[in-house]
Amino acid sequence: FVVAQLLPKYRGHPLVQRGVGPVYFFACLAQTAWTITFGYQIMEAAFVSMVVLFLTLLYLLNRQWKVVAEEEKKTRTAIRLGETTEEEAVEDLTARPPRLSYWLLRFPFAIHSGWIAVATPLMFSVLLVYLNVDPTYELWAATISL
Repeated sequence: FVVAQLLPKYRGHPLVQRGVGPVYFFACLAQTAWTITFGYQIMEAAFVSMVVLFLTLLYLLNRQWKVVAEEEKKTRTAIRLGETTEEEAVEDLTARPPRLSYWLLRFPFAIHSGWIAVATPLMFSVLLVYLNVDPTYELWAATISL
């Protein structure tokens, strides 16, 4: 994504401008905070950073889906009003698969969110072990996180 958004073709793309915007900066901050706090074994802060990262990525994905819906609606309206034809509307601003714009602008955030969705409950289990919580609670937390 970082390289793609620098290219002139994608720089002004609605998914970059309205779908990602400054939210990506906060996701990077949360990821950096988690890396540092986890590396120094400050597990409480690492867990909070992980949750913030997860929520930020979910918010980013939600923004992207809203942009996709808006662009689809604009395209349908333009075709219906005769302002453009189906052939002219070839440039798909919704970045649906298998288009390259999907793989460059949407997929990186989807895969990152999926990874963090799995890592967040794991981080909670790590936090419980770090805090020396009763093993029964650790087991229940681990079971629920499956």
